[in-house]
Amino acid sequence: MTFFFFVISLELKRELVLGELRDLRTAALPFTAALGGMLVPVSIYLSLLAGHPGMHGWGTVMATDTAFVIGCLALFGSRIPSSLRLFLLSLAIFDDVGAILVVAVGYGDALT
Repeated sequence: MTFFFFVISLELKRELVLGELRDLRTAALPFTAALGGMLVPVSIYLSLLAGHPGMHGWGTVMATDTAFVIGCLALFGSRIPSSLRLFLLSLAIFDDVGAILVVAVGYGDALT
């Protein structure tokens, strides 16, 4: 799993530095979509579990889309335009990085 995220992150970095996402306005769309992809599931989760003991597990619903996106890309293969492929991969990476940060900060203990 670490190698997978490393390779995908290298692809995203290449696109941010040299590719189509080097323009801030172009990169803002998948970033904003990823932010919405994190906030909407959390708000649904919190609204369904308001006042219940499982409410503190809200951070686990954030990173559920990467496998789905990669599966769709593999299923459709070369029939998908490269711009859509780039959008979906960057959205999934932005979403996963955000979810990893939330889990690390929100659920991690202090290092001693």
